[in-house]
Amino acid sequence: MAESFYVSLSVFEVTLRNALGRELEMMTGRQDWYAIFPNTPGLTNLNRYITQANKQIAGRHESATPSKIIAELTLGFWVSLLNSEYERILWKDLRRAFSVYAQKAEAA
Repeated sequence: MAESFYVSLSVFEVTLRNALGRELEMMTGRQDWYAIFPNTPGLTNLNRYITQANKQIAGRHESATPSKIIAELTLGFWVSLLNSEYERILWKDLRRAFSVYAQKAEAA
């Protein structure tokens, strides 16, 4: 049964990644938005995901470009950005990734 959800989950992951990645890039003004995490209070613990992505890419003897690092990040990383601990730091910008929510919030 779990296998039947694989395609839907993959589409969800790519959609979530693209939407959140776009907003993080706009928020930071840089393609390698993840590079600010080690020096940003409240986001330093997210760096472990970036480190793991870099290790995976290096293990394949590939260059770690922003697009490769972003693609290598796990669904767990993307979902973790939505945790309440990042609400004050990220949600002002990340909410735009969910256009229906953003439209309602702006109208309020």
